[in-house]
Amino acid sequence: MEILHSIWDTDNFHLWAENTHLLERNNQEENKNINVLEKKHPYTVNFSRLLELLKIMSTNPDENLAFRPNWLAMNLPTITNNPIISVSKISEELKNEKDLDFNYWQVNTLNLDLYDALDFLLSLPETPPKGVVFSDSLKFWTEVARFSLEIISINSYFPATKVINQDSEKTVFTGIWEAIIPNRTLQSFNLLVKSMPYYCLSFFSKNLTSQDIVLTFINKTIDSFLRKKLSIHLPRRRNEESERINELLEAWFESLFNPTQVELECSTKDFAYFNGIINSWQKNIFREIPETYFRTCFKLVPPDPDKGERTWRVEFYLQNQDDISIIIPADDVWKSKAGTISYLQEKFEDPQERLLKDLAEASTIFPKISESLETTFPSKVQLDDREALEFLEVYSVQLEDNDFGVFLPSWWKNPNNRLGVTLDLGEEGSTANKSYSLFTYNSLIDFNWQFVIDEMKITLEEFEKLSELKVPFVQLRGKWIKLDQEELTEAVEFFREYYNNLRMNDILQLELENEDFLARKKFDLTVKGDFNDRIQRVIEKSRIENLNAPDNFVGTLRSYQEKGYSWLRYLKQYGFGACLADDMGLGKTIQVIAYLLQEKNEKPTNTPALIICPTSILGNWFREIQRFAPSLTTLIHHGSKRILDERFVGNASNYDLIITTYNLAQRDFDVLAQVNWSTIVIDEAQNIKNPSTKQSRKIKKLNGDYRIALTGTPIENRLTELWSILDLLNPGYLGSLRKFKEIYVTPIETKQNTQSIKQLARLVQPFILRRLKTDPTIIRDLPEKTEFKVYCSMTEEQCVLYEAVVKDLIKRLNGLEGISRKGLILAALTKLKQICNHPVQFMHESTLDLKDRSGKLDRLIEMLTEVMANNEKALIFTQYAELGQLLKDYLQVVLDQEVLLLFGGTPQKEREEFIKRFQSTEDGSPKVFILSIKAGGVGLNLTAANHVFHFDRWWNPSVENQATDRAFRIGQKKNVFVHKFISVGTLEENIDRLIEQKKVLADSVIGTGESWLTEMSTEQLREILSLRKLTMGGN
Repeated sequence: MEILHSIWDTDNFHLWAENTHLLERNNQEENKNINVLEKKHPYTVNFSRLLELLKIMSTNPDENLAFRPNWLAMNLPTITNNPIISVSKISEELKNEKDLDFNYWQVNTLNLDLYDALDFLLSLPETPPKGVVFSDSLKFWTEVARFSLEIISINSYFPATKVINQDSEKTVFTGIWEAIIPNRTLQSFNLLVKSMPYYCLSFFSKNLTSQDIVLTFINKTIDSFLRKKLSIHLPRRRNEESERINELLEAWFESLFNPTQVELECSTKDFAYFNGIINSWQKNIFREIPETYFRTCFKLVPPDPDKGERTWRVEFYLQNQDDISIIIPADDVWKSKAGTISYLQEKFEDPQERLLKDLAEASTIFPKISESLETTFPSKVQLDDREALEFLEVYSVQLEDNDFGVFLPSWWKNPNNRLGVTLDLGEEGSTANKSYSLFTYNSLIDFNWQFVIDEMKITLEEFEKLSELKVPFVQLRGKWIKLDQEELTEAVEFFREYYNNLRMNDILQLELENEDFLARKKFDLTVKGDFNDRIQRVIEKSRIENLNAPDNFVGTLRSYQEKGYSWLRYLKQYGFGACLADDMGLGKTIQVIAYLLQEKNEKPTNTPALIICPTSILGNWFREIQRFAPSLTTLIHHGSKRILDERFVGNASNYDLIITTYNLAQRDFDVLAQVNWSTIVIDEAQNIKNPSTKQSRKIKKLNGDYRIALTGTPIENRLTELWSILDLLNPGYLGSLRKFKEIYVTPIETKQNTQSIKQLARLVQPFILRRLKTDPTIIRDLPEKTEFKVYCSMTEEQCVLYEAVVKDLIKRLNGLEGISRKGLILAALTKLKQICNHPVQFMHESTLDLKDRSGKLDRLIEMLTEVMANNEKALIFTQYAELGQLLKDYLQVVLDQEVLLLFGGTPQKEREEFIKRFQSTEDGSPKVFILSIKAGGVGLNLTAANHVFHFDRWWNPSVENQATDRAFRIGQKKNVFVHKFISVGTLEENIDRLIEQKKVLADSVIGTGESWLTEMSTEQLREILSLRKLTMGGN
């Protein structure tokens, strides 16, 4: 643990620290290493660590702070030749220690520039970082810094002079700024002085009081701040003053705003004349401190309707400043016939003269007082409602600023004076016993409306009458209450808009806006009862109870996945659509499958759910559902054999899930729109980020009880992308697109308005759950290496080529034996693997027209886009150098990023340069590295990557693991995610299944690559190589 201290030596601000680990080590060594003669503090941390602590505490660690290494000798409590750690004040128990002494110890310090010291103290966090403790001295100087800032903010300072050196002939002086401590801050100042910790005094050997030390800090920080921040226009020269004095005045003014103190020089005679001018000017700034101990005060008294009064009045008083409970009415002052009045045994000199003088001065601030001065014995002044409000809001503050006392009615500052509207579901009535599941996103809710002001409930009739009065004050049930007309008007408008027309989404929006109500709404709004608790659970996801995965779920959900699954289930109760936006690799798909399975368990209806996803992951969804929820009957709406006529609805009702693609959701909209889906899942939801496209508009029109969006990048470029996704999930929640652009897009994207950013984040956060791989709570729940099989659907072009090669192979195998047969099979396997990768590789075309021709490549682009968005790095392994070059050329265009390629023919020097650049953490370093599995599979250290893609399979687990270990090795500080691409329904999936079934024998049986396949019979080959399409009607 490190304890951070601060010291102000009246000229410099120092930071120093103690380390308790050094204490432990020192105790273990029995003080043998302490050199008592040098008195070096044994626990003081070194300069480099001090600098690290300084940067840790700074709000901007990259800024250049002005500091100097230094040291101080401090008089610290000492026992047995050791300073005591962090004693803010010496207790009686310690004082009684027979070995207690006070010795000077040398500590290492960092000496901060005063401006930086002020900035550092004001920006210190309330809670120190882990392992660091703020000492009482640091906390104290932080409070003094805040007091200094208050003095600056109320412009309570003045220019003065400071003599540097003076003799009978010459004076060297400088201009300085000093603080004015007004009466209203005097109590705070005195409290600071009295609360100074011992450590703040431990440096001083000279006779300085705590007040002197605090005042020098305030004065010098204000001086430093103003020199850096202010500018001033010099006054015109005055003709009656000599040229030398004019020049001296100008030089003095200029020195006040110079970043460093400038020493001025003049004759002592001229300085005397010049200083007289300054002293005269200063007297005009400060009121003379009276010899008497009372001040004039003003009390605002409201009218008493019981006495028939209609006007307000301000009464005049004298108040004893030593005992503020002693207050003398002006009437009593005028009753005294002598020059001295005796009141409660307190004597006041010339009270009548003092009162008249003060009233005359106060009338220049509050002109209404002038009317009372026309009377013989002024004691009060009458005010109407408008004048009373003006006195409360304006003149009372100005009088206090000029050191007059002001007494206002207690209700004026009462926060309960605000108008409050409470919406209470109540415990009785038709709505009270409704199932909460009926309170969905758009359902109307019958609340009891209650109006409260000054903790008094008022009726609807009283509320409406108050809004019609148009007066600043009203007496309600014997109590005076200030009325805010804007507050009343807005509350009336709210009532008229929502009475008997309040929906669940309205409540949620209003609750989310509560944080900004003072800026956006003039009145308080409260939603009461158990209903409010349920709303708060939507807002605060952490309050949602964790649910176990369904009993028939085949697998285990990690802790954070259980939270995601529970969150989806909770929002479903109220019909709020959900956007699951976890980082890639955290298992969004498995969380949704668990949700869909539980929905089916609870509601075994014949209404299916619809999943819309890119074509490239159609097969992945199918396989993942088969793996984790085999009891869910699943249908893929894809391919030429899909049903498009009136049979669709009846056929779909036989299944729990229907999976289709974005293209088909648009093309087959009329068919899909016939079903009211139980849930619509939109995977890779960034595909609907453009709200104006036909695809987005069609998908939003599909009928569904509930919607879920999955995306790793809810915002890629524009805020309108977020609006498009949220408008799909919860239509109308963020208003129209035009209104959304006006309220949020323009202020945020063009002006970076922090208030708008904060407000939008608060509005959308209940519906977006995003967990990052870098989150410590997620890292703890993840294994160091996570492997995924990414099942990619092949395009029609790939399917045609694949089937043709298989058909040709089977035909040509008849009658072949030995080497010829083996050679033909191996050649066909190579062709099939190339087709699974991309048709261009198989046909050896020289083109970059690769889009939408390979399910693998389309999926790779989608996943790499997310990797880039998260500022992560990836390795891509392939067996084929030709494909590696093809991928490099294409990815560089699509990702607009440099892509590195390493294969067997890469020269050694170039290899080393590639590795160095990829491992670099500098901005602009390459983020994608393609390697052939032979050339890059061993011997390389590429720990900058935390994603590994196996674009094609080697069918030898040990070889693939060696390649993966380029990233997953010593030096890797992140969790590694391994993505193994498999073309659905092809030899890749069949062989992968065989490997999984025989993992124990994998190295011995399948470890020789593909040669084992050549030993199969023709029928076995047909079985393992034949294409199994996933089409409408198939399981």
